[in-house]
Amino acid sequence: MSIIIPNPQSKKLVQPNVSDVLGSIYISQNLDVQENIGRLRVGKRLIINSADTDSGLAELYNPVAFASYNGVLYTLGGTGSSGSGYIYKNSSTSLHSNFVKDTTGTEPTDIDSNYSDMIAASNGNLYATSDDTLYECVAGTWGATQALTTAGIHALTSYSSRLYVSNLANKIYSGSISTGTLGTLATTGSYTLTVGGLDSEANTITFLRSSASRIWMGTVNTKGGKGYVHSWDGQSTTVSASYRLESSGALSCTIKDEVPHIIDSNGDLLAFNGGTFQKLTGFNKKGKKTRLKNAISSRNNRFIHPNGMAIIDGKINILINNQNDDNSTTITDTIPSGVWEYTPENGLVHKYGLGLTKSSDTIIDYGQNRVARVGALAEFKTSTSDIGVNTNGTFLVGSAVYTDATTVKALISYEDENDTLQKAGTWVTPFVESTQVEDVIQKIIVKHKKLLNSSDKIVIKSRTLDVESVEATITWTSTTTFTVPNSSVVVSNYWTAGTGQEVEVIQGLGSGKCTHITNAVNNAGTWTVTVDETFTSATGTSKARFTNWDKVGVIQNQVMQWQEESVNKTDIAVQFKVWFLSTGKNEIHSLNIISKTHKPLI
Repeated sequence: MSIIIPNPQSKKLVQPNVSDVLGSIYISQNLDVQENIGRLRVGKRLIINSADTDSGLAELYNPVAFASYNGVLYTLGGTGSSGSGYIYKNSSTSLHSNFVKDTTGTEPTDIDSNYSDMIAASNGNLYATSDDTLYECVAGTWGATQALTTAGIHALTSYSSRLYVSNLANKIYSGSISTGTLGTLATTGSYTLTVGGLDSEANTITFLRSSASRIWMGTVNTKGGKGYVHSWDGQSTTVSASYRLESSGALSCTIKDEVPHIIDSNGDLLAFNGGTFQKLTGFNKKGKKTRLKNAISSRNNRFIHPNGMAIIDGKINILINNQNDDNSTTITDTIPSGVWEYTPENGLVHKYGLGLTKSSDTIIDYGQNRVARVGALAEFKTSTSDIGVNTNGTFLVGSAVYTDATTVKALISYEDENDTLQKAGTWVTPFVESTQVEDVIQKIIVKHKKLLNSSDKIVIKSRTLDVESVEATITWTSTTTFTVPNSSVVVSNYWTAGTGQEVEVIQGLGSGKCTHITNAVNNAGTWTVTVDETFTSATGTSKARFTNWDKVGVIQNQVMQWQEESVNKTDIAVQFKVWFLSTGKNEIHSLNIISKTHKPLI
């Protein structure tokens, strides 16, 4: 019996995120299934443009908005107290151009990533909010235009020659920008709004988005009840329509083809169908009821920022933090942090991990599975005048990631569109069920493009049970060894003399890399573990996940386009994992699983 993934007729690589037996992708991390449809490639690396460790950027904290204005790119970030939140800009619209603090002398100094927003409006000026002020930038000079209520989300949008800003949690003010600069904000009457008739805690505005015909606004119910999406004509004193959600709120939104798409507090992607918001897909929480981090917070510190969705290359992209909203901030292995891409044909697939590498750095990770904070996601098409030999990237990402088990670093990142840097991705298949009662899974044949570099590899793993993984902090003692307390993880559960199961680094140095134990020694309650992959520059601490994957084989063939590996497992189902280290446009074509009946139905 032969089972081929993906189906050889449709060749569809589909991630439905509803079970462990449907589709052709159960878990994805850094995978590109759109660049060459029907083939699986590793998603391009995200490269650091600027970080809070760079000169003058110490207060960056979490970049939560991006805008193109006056021939350069802008972002903002900070924690809001006096002198600790700023506007940042680069020197052109090229995404690889480094950001620096705006020091024009009139710039805001009280930006707060939890409350602030920024847009380039239809009048050609730039606007930003702090936790208590609306600012306008005209020809590069900033000025405060309106006092706002302290410590509230101040979302911005531009619609029909007016600027709109949210205030007092559930109110919207606006001012005319038809004459170039912003007029006095209206706070009552026409062109203003109080959302719903409920108290502010139950109707906290999360985002404002403009389509061609209306303004869309999301709300979150911070008490845990139902949230809403409202539409408004921008002028009336009441909303045009309200759409009740089956969740506690709408957290982020992007408009595609005039249709609003949202991520709700349950981690589901919904689209407006003309009468309601209908679920398209969601993140696979493996049946757990816990929400993702801060899902119903009144601040923009949630698992997705209101500016965390964007249309990139015509497709819906979503930036998330995968931490669960529990006491231990656990993570679910089916939901890596980073940028996910949704298409109707492929479902919701993880495409880009947030890495620790600048373009000239030694590569020390392949995308952080767990991150501290996520901010804005925005596409920018480079103008012809900016195109040069070093031009790279089509979108920007704001985040804060871990560099070890505890240290946080804020980043502005862009993707390696040129695709010259080494990258790695993970593909976990659904469980392949036996054709009878029980099968002998004999072997797997991997069809692939000839590997382009000698360092490229495809590592195949298998298991017959989805056993809950164990996460622990590890301390590196060399590039191939680390220590870990037995109280954190009983390594003997993953190591029997001569046979070692998987260690996957999920935070800090080495994140995104999968390796297997080759030796483990327990000395007075501390394990010293040796692994079969080299972790460049390994030092300090990282967090790792110990799992029950068995290594099947390694492909490093630059001549053949297929390789056969023995599996020899007998059970009712088997699952495969592929860890793919790649430089350039390597691709996997299919997995061919060969089995025979061990126990028939009759």
